[in-house]
Amino acid sequence: MNDLTAHSALGLALRIGESMLAVGAPAADVTATVLRVAGAYGMLSCHVDITFTSITVSYDREGAVPLTAVRIVRTSRADYTRLQGITDLARAVAAGGVDVEEAHRRLDVVVSAPATYRRTVDALGWAGVAGCFGFLLGGGWLEACWQH
Repeated sequence: MNDLTAHSALGLALRIGESMLAVGAPAADVTATVLRVAGAYGMLSCHVDITFTSITVSYDREGAVPLTAVRIVRTSRADYTRLQGITDLARAVAAGGVDVEEAHRRLDVVVSAPATYRRTVDALGWAGVAGCFGFLLGGGWLEACWQH
């Protein structure tokens, strides 16, 4: 694998991981997905390190200098529709039917898609969840509706 292809494939795996973390995926799922995407392009000796605000992927190339890339994760709100699109793309890449450039383009489309719900609908939904927890913990209507 030449350097340009290795950099592009590592960048794709890293971008997919960053995008998944930003929309609410658990770190274990992100690690597995990044390793699966990197492996689809022949990069089998990768190491993934995830913190709360960053993701690092290292690829140990035999007979060459190792590649390491880091991305800072800017968290947004949980968006499971976007997460599903990213996961579908990662599965297609792992199946072997998508080249690196096409995968980058498809990831751009998924990440830049408009939100499924407006912020007000999202806020009202979370307020309903909070009210349900108020009932679950033994509160009445007043506790369910009055959030501090």
